[in-house]
Amino acid sequence: MEICPLDIKDHAAWAQLLAVCFDRTCEQMQALLAWYERMGMIAYGAWDGSRLVGQYAVLKRRLQIPSETMPQLVGLSLNMAIHPDYRGRGLVKQMSAPTYTQLAAEGGIAGVGFSSAEEVKVDRNSKGYGYSVVGQMPSWIAVPPTRKYRSSRIKETHQDLVRFRWETETLAYRYNAHPFRQYQTVVDGKNSLVFRDIGRYGVSLLGAYGQDFEEILQRWWCSLHPQGRYYVHFLSTPNAQLLQDMRITSLVLPMPVTRNPQYLTVKPLNENYSLLDFQQWDCTGGDVL
Repeated sequence: MEICPLDIKDHAAWAQLLAVCFDRTCEQMQALLAWYERMGMIAYGAWDGSRLVGQYAVLKRRLQIPSETMPQLVGLSLNMAIHPDYRGRGLVKQMSAPTYTQLAAEGGIAGVGFSSAEEVKVDRNSKGYGYSVVGQMPSWIAVPPTRKYRSSRIKETHQDLVRFRWETETLAYRYNAHPFRQYQTVVDGKNSLVFRDIGRYGVSLLGAYGQDFEEILQRWWCSLHPQGRYYVHFLSTPNAQLLQDMRITSLVLPMPVTRNPQYLTVKPLNENYSLLDFQQWDCTGGDVL
């Protein structure tokens, strides 16, 4: 077995592996890899002769950390893939080790992931993998008011939280150029909301970007009810700014059961940064790629 870096020349074999592991077409996976490449990626693969049987990759992302003036580099872990015939051989550790060595050499301070329940088992059971489960992303349901509404809650603004840094160009590419997912955007000056339809009567809110979401949320709420949209689903960490603003403009309730829970996980690479306190994170569903 040979562990090597992966790049654009490997896309055909890489897409074939991903298609097998995630029940997609090779064409979809090639388009997804091109999308990832443009966002910046570090990836290693396991080759059995000329056959790619495993891959591990991270996207290069930036975290805004309150103690730092400049955003810090992290690697956002993507879906690892091991061909079914090669699982249980420790390939995750073999491919992830050089991935994070390269990330650290480029100044990366941590690996960050959003893991499913099955992936969390890998995180916890793979010796030496190094990821810690920081917390489960709560799933929320919000009910849009039929008229302009303001709760009695006092608006809270958290400037001392850890957030992913989204530049305007990166944000537009993340949503507008995805090869097989369709999103809708509401823009008001420097503020924007991104969502997509779910079922007949609801929408999923991916994120709100800008400085002051309250007004744009109010107008968005007023547009949903006439369209037959009666609820909004979203993910966020407990102290996320989006959650605070949603609670001011609508009734927000935690979902008692989540079919596909997402867990925030972190692999520290630099002892100067503590990223394992779930209460210090501001993340939403749009950060999950």
